[in-house]
Amino acid sequence: MEQTSLAEAREAAKRSLQPLYDLEPGWDSYNGQPLDPRIGDTVEQMLAQMIFKKSELPVVVPKSTGGLALEWHRASRELAIELSTDGVMVFFCDPGTGEEWERSILDVQPPELVEAFTAIREG
Repeated sequence: MEQTSLAEAREAAKRSLQPLYDLEPGWDSYNGQPLDPRIGDTVEQMLAQMIFKKSELPVVVPKSTGGLALEWHRASRELAIELSTDGVMVFFCDPGTGEEWERSILDVQPPELVEAFTAIREG
């Protein structure tokens, strides 16, 4: 397997987000805002690290507020991290266990987040 350099990973992340940087005001027909460049830069850095470390990549979804959501879906489980100018929210749902929560990243305990990522990976 070919090793990706961090510079290559950064370039791949930038390319993957370019269509989101190109969104214009009203892109969603509900007055959706263009991508906030600070959020885009943060997500670009996150994706570059994921690409470099060969981690499972999320689906990146634009939000009408100018933010982005990173979403992982496995079987019936879902993990989403939503970045906006108001902060970062984390959502996790596992219908198999009945576990479901949504809260600010500041209120998520590290073991909870690790467990959520583990549940998604084991999907």
